[in-house]
Amino acid sequence: FLQDLNNIPSRQDYLTLAGEGVFKILLGLIYKLILASIFFKGMGMVQGAREWYFVIFYAYCYGFYLFFDFAGYSLMAIGTSYLLGIRTPENFRKPFLSVDIQEFWDRWHITLSHWFRDFLFSRFMIQSIRKKRFKTRLNAACAGFLVNMLVMGLWHGVTPSYILYGLYHGVLLAITEWYKKKSSFYKKIPSKTVVSFLILADYTTACNLRVLYLFGTVLVASRIIIIFRRKILMREQIFDILEKICEDDIVRSNP
Repeated sequence: FLQDLNNIPSRQDYLTLAGEGVFKILLGLIYKLILASIFFKGMGMVQGAREWYFVIFYAYCYGFYLFFDFAGYSLMAIGTSYLLGIRTPENFRKPFLSVDIQEFWDRWHITLSHWFRDFLFSRFMIQSIRKKRFKTRLNAACAGFLVNMLVMGLWHGVTPSYILYGLYHGVLLAITEWYKKKSSFYKKIPSKTVVSFLILADYTTACNLRVLYLFGTVLVASRIIIIFRRKILMREQIFDILEKICEDDIVRSNP
């Protein structure tokens, strides 16, 4: 941050950075105002329904709504910082393509999850190893995941739901760590890309036909994003035109 703040980029570098910032802002608007709204409406379609398939449908819609809403305003904030010359790090990296819960948390809300990783989990591990609190590093890591996620849950709010949320993810991370270290099957998976594709396919088609409708809308929106991206590739010409207009206005106002 301080390096970007004190650095004065060249005109070409700033135009490139500003163009990326405009694209992120536009993408964030699509995420938050279009895609998040679609999944929020999907949640309303089955609000109060008790059938199991509607409950699953609601859960999936809520997951995607949370992602597009959160990632949307994160992208807009990042894009705005780019316009100010600051390269703010990404906060989401395609989390639903993760192959397991550990990779998911490495891609989801990166600024928060990495802070907890660096300042809580890592320090817990260092102290546990130094003081030999556990028989093995695997046991220490499993305990570290539980402590890390429990504190993260409490950070969100001191309520039963957030405490359970933290413990739930802590247990999932601990089980995943144990499985990766102990299971020979995990090490023999030929292609994790296939696993990622299956997870994504399940996320988009597993509920019912209305999910297919929403997924089709997502595809249309993604096409809009591609069009916007192609337009942004012309950002230098656009900025040149705007600069020329400003110069002409200055000349006219100062004959």
